[in-house]
Amino acid sequence: MSRTAKLAVEDLIDYFRGSIVPPSENHVGAEYEIFCLNKESFTRLGYDGSPGIKNILEFLLRQSDGAGAIKEAGKIVGLEHEDFTISIEPGGQLEASFSPCRAIRELAEKLSNYLKLLKEAESLGVVFIAFGVDPINPFEAVPWMPKKRYQIMRRYWAEKPGLSLYMMKQTAAIQVSIDYNSEEDAIRKLRNAVILSNTLTS
Repeated sequence: MSRTAKLAVEDLIDYFRGSIVPPSENHVGAEYEIFCLNKESFTRLGYDGSPGIKNILEFLLRQSDGAGAIKEAGKIVGLEHEDFTISIEPGGQLEASFSPCRAIRELAEKLSNYLKLLKEAESLGVVFIAFGVDPINPFEAVPWMPKKRYQIMRRYWAEKPGLSLYMMKQTAAIQVSIDYNSEEDAIRKLRNAVILSNTLTS
């Protein structure tokens, strides 16, 4: 291993060790992405149109007590609520980022309340599917969302090899953040998370 590579590994190890917290500060957080499809055609939604991503965000804003709109260039591109932040991904996926929780049951309650809101939004003529990869619509058929950040990313990744653009529009994931109290605690929690993820997604 070269000296540069060794330094890089040590830097990575130091980073993870620097994130250790005492048990009294343990929290768990999650990001939940979901596809939005037209209920009749099962095509992915564009930003405008009826139904469209803008319709969904405006509906969720009305139905969420205390929520505020996040705007870019005058267009609504997300919501802020005390329990979650909703943003739109490059292909119109909705991403809900939940505020850190002290217990799993607290996070489960926030997720359950959010899913109830999505169920209400189905009245717009929308169906939501929680799937790792869009099983229906090809890459070319998925509209891009009007966010400047995605325009920059699109130009950058278009010049690179691989499936980065595909990942941006065609995938929806669940990411979980779990605090740990030692290296051994991190290993134990990672192992359990891998076991549970296999069970929950089978």
